[in-house]
Amino acid sequence: MTQAGRHAVLILAHTQPQLLRLLLEAVDSPHIDVFLHVDDASVLTSHRFHTRRSALHVTTGKAAWGGFSLVRAEFRLLEKAVRADSYDYLHLISGQDLPLVTPAELRERMAGRREQFIGRTPARDGAADWKIRYWHPFADNRRYRTSLVMKGTRRASVAAQRVMHVDRVSPMDLQPRHGSQWFSITAAFAHWLLDRRQWAQRAFQHAITSDELLLPTMWATLSPPFELSSEQDQNLRWINWDPLREPGPRTITMADVPVVRSHQERCLFARKFDLVTDPDAVAAVMERLSR
Repeated sequence: MTQAGRHAVLILAHTQPQLLRLLLEAVDSPHIDVFLHVDDASVLTSHRFHTRRSALHVTTGKAAWGGFSLVRAEFRLLEKAVRADSYDYLHLISGQDLPLVTPAELRERMAGRREQFIGRTPARDGAADWKIRYWHPFADNRRYRTSLVMKGTRRASVAAQRVMHVDRVSPMDLQPRHGSQWFSITAAFAHWLLDRRQWAQRAFQHAITSDELLLPTMWATLSPPFELSSEQDQNLRWINWDPLREPGPRTITMADVPVVRSHQERCLFARKFDLVTDPDAVAAVMERLSR
């Protein structure tokens, strides 16, 4: 198959500078531009990052787990990317992801595709409803994830709102859906999203984990004129979810590497990796990419 087109890799990063350098090395290509967002409260702000062949655009800003600042960071990356060039696809990943394909394989795999690769988790749509329906205090506070006081206050607030029949869903006729933050979308769909930033702010700025609700809910509510990926393809990611562990995915270890490799024919990226927890798993994936 003939390789074609240009791609943008959008990265949200907040930790592990050496792993981020390996990620940048893995996607480095004259046909791929990289847009890196560094959380301004992270250790990464004291580091410098470089690519040899890709154009690298670096921004900093707030990106708090569970908060709307993550959505703002995504929109910031999308805006910079669509202003820079007209890409075939824009791929949002985290700084703890690694590609399962080389840059040449990425271009070949995506040549001629037009779908929007968005992850959906219908089993969690019920959670999406209450995450949007109620106001969630402290959701965008950096300390929320580790603060028992903030978590307790938020839960008490949600309980009171249930009694008072607070409803932020019906006035906007929202169709709450749950899914994945990470995506591979066309430039046309990126423009469509950016044109609806104010709508997204009204719908999600007081939700919790709004980054996981954004695209599935916008798709279900607004019915964009684009083709959605199949249930099998989803967002072309292999994510090491543990149904007994919330929130967030489990770190990939060497025990998971055979499973990761079995998804290389379908998935473009995998997460999440950790150089401290299991450097051998990182090395195993990087070794395949360097062949």
